[in-house]
Amino acid sequence: MKVLEVRNLRVRFDTERGPVQAVDEFSLDLAQGETVALVGESGSGKSVASLALLGLVPDPPGVIETGEVLLGGENLLAASPERLRRVRGREIAMVFQDPRSALHPLLPLGLQLSEVLEVHEGLSRREARVRAAQALGEVGLSDPEARLDSYPHELSGGMRQRAMIAMALICKPKVLIADEPTTALDATVQVQILDLLRTLQRQYGTAILLVSHDLGVVARIADRVQVMYAGRVVEVALAEELFDRPLHPYTRGLLASVPRLRGPASRRLESIGGAPPDPLNPSPGCAFAPRCGFVQEACRKQRPPLSGVPRAVSDVLLVGGRRSACFERERLDLATPGTAADRSAGGPGVEEARDSGRSRP
Repeated sequence: MKVLEVRNLRVRFDTERGPVQAVDEFSLDLAQGETVALVGESGSGKSVASLALLGLVPDPPGVIETGEVLLGGENLLAASPERLRRVRGREIAMVFQDPRSALHPLLPLGLQLSEVLEVHEGLSRREARVRAAQALGEVGLSDPEARLDSYPHELSGGMRQRAMIAMALICKPKVLIADEPTTALDATVQVQILDLLRTLQRQYGTAILLVSHDLGVVARIADRVQVMYAGRVVEVALAEELFDRPLHPYTRGLLASVPRLRGPASRRLESIGGAPPDPLNPSPGCAFAPRCGFVQEACRKQRPPLSGVPRAVSDVLLVGGRRSACFERERLDLATPGTAADRSAGGPGVEEARDSGRSRP
C-alpha cells in the first residue's frame, strides 16, 4: 500500500546570478515498510527534494513551483502552515544529516524528545519523559533514563544519531526521511545504525526514504533506488537489478567508482570525467551528455524522457516498471554483462557493494 506519492515536483532557487532549477519533475512512490534510496553526487538535488516534501525549503530564496506530495491522499504542498506542523514528526519525520546542528545544544535530550510527545499526543511532561526514555532504550542507548539529562555535546556521534532516530520515530510516523544518516560515522557504528533502522522499520512498518551518496549503504538497506543527476531522476530500479545491470551512463559511472574487494589489487579506481553542469546555464539536451561515453548528437539537443526499459526483471514488481532517462539505454543493456561472473562493464553487484560499505574506513 502506498503511503507517499510525489508527482512532478519542481524546486528552484532565486540567486543574485539568476534562477537555479534544483529539482525538476521529481516523482516518487513509497509503500508501507519499503525503503527507497535517492542516490547521486553532491548537488544532484537529493536533499532539496527531501526537504521539499516537508515544506522545509527556505523561502526565500527557495520556491516550490509545481507538484504534489500526497501523504494518505492529502497534498502537503497545499496544506496550511498549522497543518504542516501537525504532520511533521507525527505522520512524516526526518533524520537530518548532522545531529550536532539538528539537536538543540542548550537543551537536554529528555526535554527535546518530550516536547514532540507533548505537542503531537498531548501527554503530560511526566508521561512524555517516560516514553522518551523508552524510545532511547529502543535505539540502543545504555541507561536511557540518565541520558535524558544529557546534553548533545556529552554524547558521541553514534549516540547523537541514535537520539535523532529516537526523536524521529517516537510518534511512530508512517514515513521516515533519513538524510545521510551514517555520514561521519565509522564503519562499525554505520552498520549498527543501518541495522537499527531495519529493525525499527520491521517493528513499526515505517516507510523509509534514504538519501545517500554511499552505495555500500544503499546496497545494504534499500529495496528500490532512484538515481538523481542535475535535479532530475535518471534511473529507477530495484536495488539488486540496479547494481547488477545499470542502464544509465551516470549510474554506471557511480558504480564503477565503488572500490572493489575482489579482483587485482593493481586495478585503478575509476572516476567520472568532467564536471557537473552549470545550473545557471542548463543544456537543452541531456545534462550528462558532456561527461558521457555513450553520447550521440540527439543527446545534446533533446532531453531524454524517463521511460520504461525492455525485459527488466522489475517490470512485474515495480510500479511503472524499470525506467531510464537515456536514448541509448538499449545499447547500454547489451553492453552490460548479464552474469555475476563478469561485471567489469556494469555494476559491482549488490553483495560486493554491501561488502564495500562494511569495509569502508
